[in-house]
Amino acid sequence: MRKYLLALALCAGPFLTNAQNAVADKQRAWIMYQADSLMQAKELIDKVTAQSPGNNQPDAWYYKGMIYNSINLNEMYHTDFPEIDLQTFEAMKTCLALDKRKEYSETIRGDIYQLAIGFVNKGVEHYDEGLNNDSKNDLKKAAFYFDKFAEAFEQLDGRKFTLLKVLKENQLDDNTIAFFSAVAKDRLGETEKAEQEYSKLVTKKYSDPQLYLQLRNLYMKRGQKDKALQVIAAGRERLPDLPELSMTYAEMLADAGRHQEALDVIKKAQKGNKNSPLLLVTSAVVYEKMQDFKAAEAQYELALKADEDDFNVNLSAGNYYLRKATRPATSKEEARKLYQAAQPYLEKAGRLEPRSRQALESLLDLYKKLENPKKAEQIQARLDRL
Repeated sequence: MRKYLLALALCAGPFLTNAQNAVADKQRAWIMYQADSLMQAKELIDKVTAQSPGNNQPDAWYYKGMIYNSINLNEMYHTDFPEIDLQTFEAMKTCLALDKRKEYSETIRGDIYQLAIGFVNKGVEHYDEGLNNDSKNDLKKAAFYFDKFAEAFEQLDGRKFTLLKVLKENQLDDNTIAFFSAVAKDRLGETEKAEQEYSKLVTKKYSDPQLYLQLRNLYMKRGQKDKALQVIAAGRERLPDLPELSMTYAEMLADAGRHQEALDVIKKAQKGNKNSPLLLVTSAVVYEKMQDFKAAEAQYELALKADEDDFNVNLSAGNYYLRKATRPATSKEEARKLYQAAQPYLEKAGRLEPRSRQALESLLDLYKKLENPKKAEQIQARLDRL
């Protein structure tokens, strides 16, 4: 028994020393922090939280969060510590988890509020860069920071409402950020995660038509046509006045051979948008699939009359004549006339949106068919620069 008690006493000795050292180092770290000696404070608090008992003490993680946040707020340290905001957040989350008495929670949540805004700013910046430059690296960073925002948002309690107000002033909200996150993951090929986030937003009745169009596209890529049709139908029910969803729904019905249903959808949508160029174009597409070319061309004429400077109308009209020229029954002479009919519309589309890959690819095809190598080379050069 005596040997056993002696062994316990010997084990307690180092623990007491570690505890005493943790207290002393915490105090010194806080003094250094208050003196703005942040690197010394960081070194001391890192030592405390790296081992027991400091790694289980809420005050140690509170000090670490405060010290790290001061480094985060000082731009002179950003080069040496590029992920200091993320490390600050992790320290603050640990403090909240350990702070059973709620001694530090109020202050910590105030700082997490600021970190959440920073995560949004970084996410949106990378998201815009990713979409504009087709940069997977930026999209990956965007998805990461949007996830961090969502994580931070859940820690805020009553401050959520204040943050939502700030986001609204910048034309954002938590659902829009979740949508951006889903789009980024979709573009990265993380389709299961994207589908989950899209579906949550559908359940929440998020009111951006792009949500339903993006989820529809995801299902179409997988060959899940029934699901794609269902999600567009749900979008039309949620947003009945938006022609984009009616157009897509009508096109999908036409692809399934349900032409009259497609035309009925368009006519219903036209009651509130009688001269909508895009609905007229969709009607033309349906008539083309029915091989009623006279009716299709009449619809294109109405669409151009409604808005002769609409990019999509010009591109669609030009592509219609390109497709018609390549039909098996079309003679060589008739095909050339159809290529010439397509030319003014496609050239105008190229002028309206000079960086549109879709328009440039159609123009390249056209000039090759017209045997105009000089023009084709010019278009290819523009495509290469995109």
